This record gives sequence, C-alpha cells and structure tokens, in this order.
Amino acid sequence: MIRLAVLCAVAAAAASALQAQTPYYVTVSTQKARPLAMGGAYTAVTDHLGSLSFNPAGYTHPGSRRAVDARMVVNPLALFTLVSTDREAMKEDWCLPLAALFQGVSGAVGRVSFGIVFWEESLNNLFSHRRPEVFDGSHVMRQGNSTAGLSIALAPKVSIGVSGTLFRKKEENRVVSGLGYQYGIHIAVKEYVDVGVSFSNFQNRFSEQRLTIERFSDEAVNIGLDFHPRDCCRICVDIRNVSDEGQSTVREPHLGLELTPLAKFSLRGGYYLEDNVRPCMSLGIGLNRGDTTRGFSFVYLLDAVSIDAALLLKKERNTIDRWFILTANMML
Repeated sequence: MIRLAVLCAVAAAAASALQAQTPYYVTVSTQKARPLAMGGAYTAVTDHLGSLSFNPAGYTHPGSRRAVDARMVVNPLALFTLVSTDREAMKEDWCLPLAALFQGVSGAVGRVSFGIVFWEESLNNLFSHRRPEVFDGSHVMRQGNSTAGLSIALAPKVSIGVSGTLFRKKEENRVVSGLGYQYGIHIAVKEYVDVGVSFSNFQNRFSEQRLTIERFSDEAVNIGLDFHPRDCCRICVDIRNVSDEGQSTVREPHLGLELTPLAKFSLRGGYYLEDNVRPCMSLGIGLNRGDTTRGFSFVYLLDAVSIDAALLLKKERNTIDRWFILTANMML
C-alpha cells in the first residue's frame, strides 16, 4: 500500500507539472502551421507562402490563371491580436498592427512564381510565445524574420527555387540582423510522387535560428518524398541533415500525414525524434485552402480564406512542451 501511495503521489506530481507548464502560442503571424502539423515533412510538398521556408522550389502561386498576377495576403484574425495586446506594448512596438494584418505578397509572371512574407514570429523566441492570452502580441516584434523567394518551372514536372530570409532580434538596446538562404529543386517523378531537395545556409550568429522546432541546421541538405495516391491522402517523409558540410548534426527522419475527407477540410499528423532521442508529435487541421479563381464577391471573400492550426507536443527532460501554431490567410 505504501508503494502504491508513493507511485500515485509521483504520478499526480508529474501530471500537475505537465498541467502547470505554460503552452507556447505562435498565433500572431506565421505561415508554418501546415508544415509543422505534418511533422515538418514538407521538402517535397507544393504549397503557397509556407513552402518558401522549407523548399522554395515547391512554392506555387494560388492566384488566377492569368499570365501575370499578384495578390496581397492578409490575416483575417488580426483584430484578435489588436484586442488582446497590452496598450503599452502596442506603443513600444508600433508596427505590430501592420505585422499582424499584412502577411505577404504572392504573384506569378509566366513560369516564375514569387512570394514575400513580410514578418513571421521566430520559433526560437521562447519568451514571447509564453503568453497570458492566445493572441497576445507583446514582445513578438523583438525577434522575427522576413522571407522572399521565387520558383521557376524549368519543365512541367521540374522546378527550382531560391529564398532569402532576414533574421532580426533585439539584444538589450540594439537590433541585430542576419541573412539566411535556401535553395531547392522539386521534381514530380510520377503523377502521385514528388521529390524535393533543399539546402540551407545561415549566418553564424543565426545558425540555430530554425533548429528548435523546424530542425533546420546550418549548411545542411534535406530531402523529401511526397506520396499522394489520391486527392484525399498525402504521406510525406523528410530526412534532415543528409549532408551537413562536416558538422556533427544528426540525420532525422520526419513523417507527415494529411487526410482530406471533405473538400475543404483536412486532418494532419506528424512525428519525428529530435536528435533521434526525444519524441515529437504533431496534430493539425486545415479549413479551406484559399480559392481565389472566382470573381470578386462576398462568396469570393469566404473562399479566399484559409486557416491552418497545429498542436506540437515536444518531449523535454521532465515536461512535454505544447506549441499551438495558427496560420490565417486571405488572398485579395
């Protein structure tokens, strides 16, 4: 009985510690909810602005079928950030309302698709993500990044791409910035099989900027496979750090799954072992993928909205970190 009581006490203490662990919220401005819901297995997936940070060759402009087209991407949930953020914090970071509202630009000129993400929350800024409210934007502008990239369709089944990211963070009384680059190729091997390869390169000061959650190492090659035998099912596999320029990083397999039982509703899941030791699991949903091919109307506005949400469970020593990630886009 004593042993049982001790075990129950330990279990209760562990459960209490997990409940007390404050979750991380990434809800103000990010394009990475769908990739992270699929365990980061995104190197071979074609997508909108979310692809620029994983493999720019997989970026596709979701606008009209015109030879030249450009669209503004805004956040339809930006009002929640303005209401939830402290007034004093808003005065300190006066550009927060703009960063929360204007997400980026997407466009295409012939075979070239281009995209710009104005501002994204840094997933390495743990302090700002532990918020009292889900949409609280306090301290978000202290660390983040902006990304621009393009993809070129060399052939109907082959594209190449490049993207550049400006990292920025405040250290005491100064602002530190640096650059990172990604290059990639995307090949549609068969109608239902895509392959992607990307290379990442970051400045030394920001070499671990995308390592905490996204698991991208500096000067590393990543490969991915996207198997989608049907429109309602997608299975993805990524291998991080296949080649790391002689560094001591660990090759990590990442698995992702996406099921679309309804036309505008998706269920997602992912799994990987951080450094092949600590398990990480993700779940997510997607609502509407942003149809912008119709004429401008109220129905168009509804169809132009896409919302992706992800829950990431990351095992640490004595706790399980919970990350809630939200992407909300409207194409105008």
